[in-house]
Amino acid sequence: MKSLKNRLVVLSFFCFFLSLTSGASSRILELSSMKELSISDYVTTATNTSASQITRTIQLIIQNKTGETLTNIRAFIRSASDKLSIMDSEVTIKSMGPYATEQSLDSFTVSVPIENQKDSFGFIWHVEFVDEQGNTRQNEIILNETLK
Repeated sequence: MKSLKNRLVVLSFFCFFLSLTSGASSRILELSSMKELSISDYVTTATNTSASQITRTIQLIIQNKTGETLTNIRAFIRSASDKLSIMDSEVTIKSMGPYATEQSLDSFTVSVPIENQKDSFGFIWHVEFVDEQGNTRQNEIILNETLK
């Protein structure tokens, strides 16, 4: 677990450097991806602000990069920045047609301290799905996200 946190710290610094040098304005920077699926964006469905933190309920936008139908797609956060509190971290998409882009059926909730609301955060997503041949496939997607 220590090595995952170290990887996230290094990735966050790397992404911060990239954002300074490239002028990137995207909310998601995919650092490590799957050839079959990509987390391309997210939709904030609710935001609650208190004096000390912001809590957002978020649905993922996932893209099928293959020419086949994928089923039983689910993703969950395996690791994230220590500054975040994450509740209900699993999202699902029942199935996706070839080259389709879909929004997750459910959402996850993340809280961030108010002073860190504009920071970028590293996430390691574990993604599983079943391909057309009936094989269960899984991998990790490493992202740096700005929760704007």
